[in-house]
Amino acid sequence: TNIDDIKIEVLETFSATKIYSIANATDLQSFMMWADEYTEEEEVVFANNIDLKDYKLTTATSFKGTLDAKGYSIENWANNGQWLVKELKGTIKNLKIASSCAVTPAINTDFGIFASYLAPTGQILGCENNADITLETASHDGSRFSAFVGKNDGLIKDCVNNGNITINTQKRSGNVYIGGVA
Repeated sequence: TNIDDIKIEVLETFSATKIYSIANATDLQSFMMWADEYTEEEEVVFANNIDLKDYKLTTATSFKGTLDAKGYSIENWANNGQWLVKELKGTIKNLKIASSCAVTPAINTDFGIFASYLAPTGQILGCENNADITLETASHDGSRFSAFVGKNDGLIKDCVNNGNITINTQKRSGNVYIGGVA
């Protein structure tokens, strides 16, 4: 028996991490529906770019595991006031939001494409937004808008926003906080 074979066998036998793969829009939707059931020891990885053209994605309530997109993108997402995760307690890394996505924030709430709220244990690492964010509304009573998270108590590192943020409103009351990342 080769020593390298023994190392691989031991790592697989004693590994606590469970890894799941997302290969298409249906897989991503399934993940979103069950995201709050994932534990810190579970990891979800993208197998390729995910095209959401003509697909309505359900927002995840919370997520504690790790989502590693491996540098792949979400494309053609018609985002109507949706974030990927409402409360991110785990990690999202290496995910790109393509410029083909149409992002419209929800009004009167904390809004970011990746999460509404990044908890103290939450992390967004090495991610990129290329989509423009546009809010058109007659009335706006205050909230937070950004490309990544609406309210941040966690860690955002090595992330970049290449999209424009535009808010057109006729009437505004309350404070409006706008950030490129958080």
